[in-house]
Amino acid sequence: MDIAVVDDEKAIREHICALIEEQKPGSRIEAYSTGEELLASGKRFDIVFLDIQMDGINGIEVARNLRQRQEDTVLIFITGIKEYVFDALDLYAFHEHEIPRGGEGCARPKNGCR
Repeated sequence: MDIAVVDDEKAIREHICALIEEQKPGSRIEAYSTGEELLASGKRFDIVFLDIQMDGINGIEVARNLRQRQEDTVLIFITGIKEYVFDALDLYAFHEHEIPRGGEGCARPKNGCR
């Protein structure tokens, strides 16, 4: 399974990667600090974890772009801002997961992201 994690906060990227590795060992996980990096990669992912509020292109716009290219990608938004819930649902997001900003309470990764 190919999985992307996109968040501008390193601690949160590492936390999500560690959770994925714990739940789905052997998954191919790639981490990106911006939506632009993800889109520029041109890679296709089965699941994309997307922060909504990022510098540059926000997660909602990244998701719109992904939907145009890859309709079957599962989108999971990670955010500390509830106002974006309906925008996320309009893009057929699988789930919206709230994480505290700054990564407080995030576990340190075991293996990290590639």
